[in-house]
Amino acid sequence: MNKQCDCCEYEIPKEMNGAFLCYSTTDTLTIPEGTSVGTSFRITFLTIDNCHGRHSTVRLNFSSNLITDASIASVNFQIFKQCSGQIAPIPVDSVWSHVRPLITSESRTFSFKTCDDICDECCVYYVVVTVVEAATAGVVSISNANLSGLVIIDGCSFDKQLYCGNEECESDCSSSCCFKPCAGAFLKCSSPFNVSVAGGTPAGAAYILASLNINAAKFHHPCIELEFATNTIFSASLLIAFIQIYKQCDCQMAPIPIGPIWLLDHSLPEFDYFSFSFHIHDCMDKTDGCCNYYALLTVQFAPEGAATLFNNSTLSATIIDSVC
Repeated sequence: MNKQCDCCEYEIPKEMNGAFLCYSTTDTLTIPEGTSVGTSFRITFLTIDNCHGRHSTVRLNFSSNLITDASIASVNFQIFKQCSGQIAPIPVDSVWSHVRPLITSESRTFSFKTCDDICDECCVYYVVVTVVEAATAGVVSISNANLSGLVIIDGCSFDKQLYCGNEECESDCSSSCCFKPCAGAFLKCSSPFNVSVAGGTPAGAAYILASLNINAAKFHHPCIELEFATNTIFSASLLIAFIQIYKQCDCQMAPIPIGPIWLLDHSLPEFDYFSFSFHIHDCMDKTDGCCNYYALLTVQFAPEGAATLFNNSTLSATIIDSVC
């Protein structure tokens, strides 16, 4: 039995599990020329009312259209939250950076994802944008900024009989692992992970950027949407690489690729920080047992020089289980 997988189950009436979506309004922020380094702005906010006495997991998605007009666009993004009873807001995740130290006129999307847990409280989430390099000309506009939250309600906080489906797992049982044994929606996220790919790394070298374990035996006919996100940091480094999701279940001798190959091509020695994300789908069978999904980066070209960083790399899974 893989001890990394959830092995505890609860007798929970199916009406106690549920999911809902929350959306912010679309917002626009213009950072004028000459804005001082360190200046912060709030942009777009989202309120999630989770005052129902239960623990919930939230997947937050932020997206925006970042437009520069003959200017330098070097800004940090970070999500904060303030819940009922909190005196001051707290950060939800790490900083996501978008850096273009050269004067440019261009338009890019900038998006990222993160997860959070809330329990019996009403919380306001918002994004803080901080200037890390002053614009010497023109303006920086962040348009179409929006924040969405997928909230999966977990019935674990109710007083129900705890049991394990396998006696080997009894020592691992805790209130933190809970899946409704019949139809429902579930959300699981990996912890953020940082990886450095050194200059001069040979072609074919592979790095696991993020990984996530899912116990398929708890579901009936689960289908999964997997989302990968990372903050790439090129400090004048060069890198061409492929990123692909793999999975290996209990019954498999070797990992198998899931979904297409994604190309990351940074062939010019520019200082460039941006987000890189994608999503794929997979379906499982309860006979698969415990499955490990991971995002694998395979180097194609990494000449001598500075290292490339992959910060805040995460893999999240939204699991929809069919009816019994």
